[in-house]
Amino acid sequence: MLSETAPQIPECQELLPKAPGGQEPLPEGLFWLLLTGEVPSESQVRALSAQWAELSKVPDYVLELLNNLPKDLHPMAQFSAAVTALEGESAFAKAYAQGMAKTKYWEHTFDDSMNLIAKLPTIAATIYRNAYKDGKVASIQKDKDYGFNLANQLGFADNKDFVELMRLYLTIHSDHEGGNVSAHTTHLVGSALSSPYLSLAAGLNGLAGPLHGLANQEVLKWLQEMKQSIGNDLSDEKIKEYLWSTLKAGRVVPGYGHAVLRKTDPRYVSQREFAQKHLAEDPMFKLVSQVYKIAPGVLTEHGKVSDAPNPLVSPRALLTSHELSRPRTPTPTLTPTLVSSCSTTASRRRTTTPFSSVCRAPSAFFPSSSSTVPSVPPSSAPSRSRPRRGPSLLARSCKWIRREIAAAVAGVRHVAVGLDWRFSRLNLVECTREDAGGRAGCSSVTTS
Repeated sequence: MLSETAPQIPECQELLPKAPGGQEPLPEGLFWLLLTGEVPSESQVRALSAQWAELSKVPDYVLELLNNLPKDLHPMAQFSAAVTALEGESAFAKAYAQGMAKTKYWEHTFDDSMNLIAKLPTIAATIYRNAYKDGKVASIQKDKDYGFNLANQLGFADNKDFVELMRLYLTIHSDHEGGNVSAHTTHLVGSALSSPYLSLAAGLNGLAGPLHGLANQEVLKWLQEMKQSIGNDLSDEKIKEYLWSTLKAGRVVPGYGHAVLRKTDPRYVSQREFAQKHLAEDPMFKLVSQVYKIAPGVLTEHGKVSDAPNPLVSPRALLTSHELSRPRTPTPTLTPTLVSSCSTTASRRRTTTPFSSVCRAPSAFFPSSSSTVPSVPPSSAPSRSRPRRGPSLLARSCKWIRREIAAAVAGVRHVAVGLDWRFSRLNLVECTREDAGGRAGCSSVTTS
């Protein structure tokens, strides 16, 4: 059972289901936790893996598009183009064009999100294989998990450590607060009732910027330049000398000075622990470890920043050690993969607390029986009751929504339900988690 406070990465690593013989959590388990607030059983996770595998086929026209793009076009531009092209598959867009009721928005948003998540590994692998290999991509294995299938399609399924790394990497990057460029952009575009495909594509374009996701590439480039400059001499003196040469040249030390983080990011810690276990003697990891130890002191002395490293320092070193990343252009990151499921197309908002966010639907968490998307078997599907904890919900105010919120108040941390577009006023309902006496309550206020 999860702790009452927001569960941390080590707790999730311990409690979430793992693949047979594996040690790292499956991203399917974290996805389930985000949507329901409950730790899934192994059978529930297997059912979700099977559902994503069933939905994974990418339309031929999207693959043809990718195969005809210039091979030197940056992977993130290709990734965005492919996701945008999937708009042709949008159940939300088709239903909206037919005049669906607002109460049905969430169903088609969920359908699109599930379809999109299922197709992302094949898209990412196609881009990578076209850029660096022979362009041939393995088929999804329907009896395998999401992380394994991504590793297999990239061409690294024989490397058990890499498969485990993909499971860990996808899990710890599945959830993100909404204030960064890509998450905020995805939410913003979704608020216009753009489909999850268009919303995520917009977020990917933001992620591609050098002050956001592209910083991963900048970190790797800087580390490779340092390695070329200092050779095998990883002494403290050499590292300090290179750090100072970078700063005196008017450049930044990539991976430090994050705008929000003021202590070591727990995602960095978990990846560092993985590297210590599996890649302790790898030259690149040794270099990263030295930078991790020495850079804070140099930056403090310089007066630039005093922050701990953010998670950009480690991931690319891990991928480089497994021969996945290349100096020219790295494979597209799947950081926003599962965030797409929480597009505000359904007018909902994510919490800023990692690993406790829940993307909720008004009455259920999986597609209805009338949906064209295969559902998780009833015995495995999440409960339709409200989770124990969750984020704020943003929805159009109406009596039906208010009744739903009042019924769910004991399981919601705090709720602010929002704009009534039919009137020039703001209707707010705030519901708080039950207090020590077991009581919960709602208060409403109307402002002009």
